Amino acid sequence: APLEEAFPQLDFFTRDEFRAEFESQLDSLLIVINVFLGLAIVIALLGITNTMALSVLERTQEIGLMRAIGMTRRQTR
Repeated sequence: APLEEAFPQLDFFTRDEFRAEFESQLDSLLIVINVFLGLAIVIALLGITNTMALSVLERTQEIGLMRAIGMTRRQTR
């Protein structure tokens, strides 16, 4: 009480109040970190999917061109 009277502009907390506030802020920070982690995973999966789709498309065109110039199905394997 003497500190509260000496410094009325400050907020004073008990240890339990401080711990509860700290845990609340920590939980909020963990939620933000998990959201960013999820977003990073989604972006990585989109990149992998895009790379694989492009690879299949290019390979399909290559095989089509080789078949058009006379390569047999057996030779393309």
